[in-house]
Amino acid sequence: RFESVAFDNRSFPLIHFFVTEDDSYGVTRRFTPYSDVVMENYEAESFENILIQEGTTDYLILVPLSSHHGSFYWTNDLEFARENGHHLYRNSEGLDAYNGKLYMTSKAFKV
Repeated sequence: RFESVAFDNRSFPLIHFFVTEDDSYGVTRRFTPYSDVVMENYEAESFENILIQEGTTDYLILVPLSSHHGSFYWTNDLEFARENGHHLYRNSEGLDAYNGKLYMTSKAFKV
C-alpha cells in the first residue's frame, strides 16, 4: 500500500521523510529521525539505518477553507488522519518535495 516517498533535508541534520499510502483510508506520513541518529549515521557514512532507528511519525491533516483554499497540519493521531485522508485525499500516490513544498496526487479527489 505504500506508494511514494520524498524527503526534505534543507535543515540538516533535521530530515523529514514523507510517504503516501494508496488506500481509501490511507494517510501521508512524515517520519523525522532524531537529529543525533542522523548525525551518527552521517559521521559513519552509513545511512541505511536512519529509517529504522528512532524518530517521530506524524500524519497529514488537510483543512479545506473554501473550494480553492485551505490549510494543513501534522498530527500524531493516526485514526483521525485516516478519516481525514478518506474524506479529502484517499488513494494518494505521487509525491515530491521541492523548494520547501510538498506535492502529492490523489486518485479519488482534487483538493
